[in-house]
Amino acid sequence: MERHRTVAQFWNWLPGFRAVAETEHLPTAADRVHVTPAALSRTVRLLEDTLGRELFHRRGRRLHLNEEGRVFLDATRMAMRLVHDAQSTVSGTALEGPIRIAAGGVGQVYAMRALLQGRQQLPGMRPTLLTPDPSSVASQLLRGDLDLVVASFVVSDEGLKTDLLTYAESSVYCGPTHALYGRATVGVDEIVQHPFTAPPADGRGATTDGWPSELAREILVSSDRMQAGLQICGSTNLLAVLPDAFAATSAIQLHRLPVDGLIPKTPVVATRREPTGADDLTERMVALLGRICGS
Repeated sequence: MERHRTVAQFWNWLPGFRAVAETEHLPTAADRVHVTPAALSRTVRLLEDTLGRELFHRRGRRLHLNEEGRVFLDATRMAMRLVHDAQSTVSGTALEGPIRIAAGGVGQVYAMRALLQGRQQLPGMRPTLLTPDPSSVASQLLRGDLDLVVASFVVSDEGLKTDLLTYAESSVYCGPTHALYGRATVGVDEIVQHPFTAPPADGRGATTDGWPSELAREILVSSDRMQAGLQICGSTNLLAVLPDAFAATSAIQLHRLPVDGLIPKTPVVATRREPTGADDLTERMVALLGRICGS
């Protein structure tokens, strides 16, 4: 009972602490929990006094979570998730409501298939499909701003779980007006004589569509939208590296250039918060993605 009384002392302060810990900015956190910054500052101080530990480094007016604070934030997130899972289970709404999925690259193809099937099986689901930013998806997942990421990049962070779904094959494609369209044989030396449309390079200047970095090519149009790249490839004289599963969705009859093994396979992974064991929309979607990618 003593332990229960101790936790009861600060239970109501946890949402405020979490908001401050995730934003490290009192005014932003105060807006999130609908209190004044002064009231939220007092809440954090009361929590620290009760725990007997500081949870933040204070530099001027800035707050930075310290190691003890990170431990307490992880526990707070899990505690709030478990309570939410229990509330959803008891109320019968665990398989209803919003689910936020970020899908990038070929992950978009599998995510869309899963959403279409999921909507048939779970009519109460209200999905939102977003484009992931690799630099921020880990924090978005941990905060609960995202529920699931389906992409070709791995997000590694304590509190997250990643499942390998499949290895997607990609090829070089061209549209009906291209000089290589319909060719039964073509060499790499001939392919590199033609310009491409491709996604922008990453922060290190490396290709992100799978094209071998040791092979020089000319890129005339860059687009960070795979759908735009597909449309450009199909309606112009530009080549594009596209996942085979994605190219198959094109309304334009694209031609796959017959050069096997040129583009390495791309892993497709599903990342979400560490499961709590609850039967919820996120785990249902991961299971559905596994079946789709395994078929």
